[in-house]
Amino acid sequence: MGCTSSSTKGQNSSWNPEPYTSRSTETTTLTTTQANGSPRKQQLEEKFTKDDILLIFRTMDKDKNGFLTSDEIRDALVKTRAYQNEAQVQQMITEADKDGDGRINYVEFAGVMDFVNSKP
Repeated sequence: MGCTSSSTKGQNSSWNPEPYTSRSTETTTLTTTQANGSPRKQQLEEKFTKDDILLIFRTMDKDKNGFLTSDEIRDALVKTRAYQNEAQVQQMITEADKDGDGRINYVEFAGVMDFVNSKP
């Protein structure tokens, strides 16, 4: 299903999180739908609150099963114009999937977003 790795989980030296976490002068806007149905736009260089992280996760979780699959991650990357290739999607799952089930649950997703928030 794309990228394979012989390194241990979380220690893949070929993955560089910088393209996903660096702050630039360019503004990227993420649009999600609030509980009341109205759109909410957030600049990606802002820090995400816990409510923002939950809203982003729920928006990405198209089948509402509490997990993000490679298809859902790919769709989000395509919609935000960040999709590069299937290896990118697989690498993101490999790095975030702490329990090794091939999907990203909310706790794993929040951990990644906390990492993004920690970047200057």
